[in-house]
This record gives sequence, C-alpha cells and structure tokens, in this order.
Amino acid sequence: MNTMEKRRYKFGHNVNIPITNEHQYHMHNEYELFYFLDGSAQYQIENTIYPLSRGDLLFIRPRVFHCLIPLKQIEHDRYVIQFKEQSIPDLLRPSICDLPAVCNIFNGSHVHRQFEYVGRMKERITRPEFELLLDHLLGEVLLELKYIPLTQHHHPVCGNEMLTDILRFIEQHPNVPMDISSISERYFVSRSWLEHTFRNQMGMSVTQYIRVKKILYAQALIQNGLPPTLAAQYCSYDNYSTFYRNYKKILLHSPEQDLPQ
Repeated sequence: MNTMEKRRYKFGHNVNIPITNEHQYHMHNEYELFYFLDGSAQYQIENTIYPLSRGDLLFIRPRVFHCLIPLKQIEHDRYVIQFKEQSIPDLLRPSICDLPAVCNIFNGSHVHRQFEYVGRMKERITRPEFELLLDHLLGEVLLELKYIPLTQHHHPVCGNEMLTDILRFIEQHPNVPMDISSISERYFVSRSWLEHTFRNQMGMSVTQYIRVKKILYAQALIQNGLPPTLAAQYCSYDNYSTFYRNYKKILLHSPEQDLPQ
C-alpha cells in the first residue's frame, strides 16, 4: 500500500459489492480501525481468520498482514480509519498493547453514532476541522476497546501453529538476514512445505512477505529521522540500490520522501 499523505488520518466509509480480487492482502505502518456494519465476510489478520458480525470493530496494529475476505457478492458496509501513532492520546498509549483485536459495537451505540456523524461531516468541513472530529472519535473508540467486555460469539480460526511461530520470528527480527532456506533450516521444515503453506494461508511467497516486512520497518525508521542508508543497513540490505528499488516498488515513492520535514 502507498504511504498515507502527510496527514494523521485516512478515513473511508465504503458501501459496495466488493470484488474478491480487489481485496488484496496488505500491510502498512499505520494503525487501523475496521468497523463492519453489514455484509457477509471474514477478516484475516496474519494467519488468524475472524468471522465478521454486524457491529464488529477490529483493531489492526502496524505492519500486520490483513485483508477483508468477502463471502458473498452482496453489499458490504464498513468504516475504515488509518491513523499514525502520534494521533493516539498520551493517556491511552500505555494500554495500546493490551487492546483486543476485535470487539462488538452495537448499532445505535454512542460510538456507532459518532462514526455516522463523522462520515456525514467529511465533505462539509475543512480538513483541519475533520481531523479534530477524528481526534475525538479515536479517543472514544480506544476507550471503548479498553473497557468493553469481550464478546463471546467470536471464534477466530487460527492457522498452522508452526507458521504462527515463523511469522512472529520474521516480525521480531527485521535486522536479521533471512530467506526461505534459512527459515526452513531454523524450523526444520522443508522448503516446499514452507512455500506451499505461505501461498495457501498468506496469499504470497515467503520472499515477498519478508521483503514487505523489512521495507515497512525501514520506512518507520526513516519516518523517525534515520537516514535511508542506515535504515537499509539495519534491515540487512547490503546493497542500497536493491533496497531503493524494493522500497519504490512496495511503497511507490523513494525513501527520501519519508524523511521528516
């Protein structure tokens, strides 16, 4: 996915009949709230699949592989908010790590009405005013996630446990050189099993997954002020031209464009 504009939020209210191949697996460096109002779909986060019910609110963390999976060609109604870390209120930052991945917000609740209000106001007010509304909405939603009782009707389908361990290793070690051979040796699995499992459950190759994770981690470093050459070295790139080429292919812009102004 392309980098967000130099704004703290990206907001969308989509009501359409989704085409399955339009909903590609993706990752980005922003947090995301996905509020599902109606339709028939599942949602995949890494290799866990959540069946969606009306009112489900998903909290998706940065650099996490995710995708909406429509089950029927019917109209789907959902809100999506992507936001940068600095948009999280200071008071709530300590609790971010403990927030649940999914909870249910009933139709007609205060938070539901706030989503609808923000959606209605989007085209009526200036961008700074709209971001002020999103500040209030984000604070309320994060408080709701912090204190709402977890619903019992969600039964996520977890993927292969070995794959879960592999994904965790890739996420936690962006500075370690790795490829399909080194991972298959580390976890005592065959290359063919690893490639097949990745393709089947993640929709991409092992190499693609590793590359995107490393580039997104490098982007986060650059956005925090680290020179692109050092970010490339930290993410185990020996050749800057290769890093630059991968960066532009994945993020559609150069590393220098992500340096803070």
